Amino acid sequence: MSQENVEVVRRYFEEAPEDPGQDAAWADRFWDPDADYYPARKFPEARPCHGRKEIVRFLTEYLAAWDDYRYVVKDARAIGDDRVLVQDACRPRDARAARRWKATSTTAAGCGMDD
Repeated sequence: MSQENVEVVRRYFEEAPEDPGQDAAWADRFWDPDADYYPARKFPEARPCHGRKEIVRFLTEYLAAWDDYRYVVKDARAIGDDRVLVQDACRPRDARAARRWKATSTTAAGCGMDD
């Protein structure tokens, strides 16, 4: 199961839609309806999100602030049977403000189903 979870998390980042109108369909494939998401506090307007609708709303608002936002998964590995550790790089671009930045992050994602 752990390698399967790694592949799911990789697809989550790789299949993130470029069109914000597709966020809900993408979230349906990867987020449980009752999921919780706690974005990094340094994200603009970060707030805890409870449920798929709040998660989609936050991600859509956050990503809409950028002209282009891409994730590149550098490494993803299983940590036990139900966790995946991801090291990624994000490269957002804002043409209006003529700014670009690069960031790397490490994310622990919980995977699997509670029975």
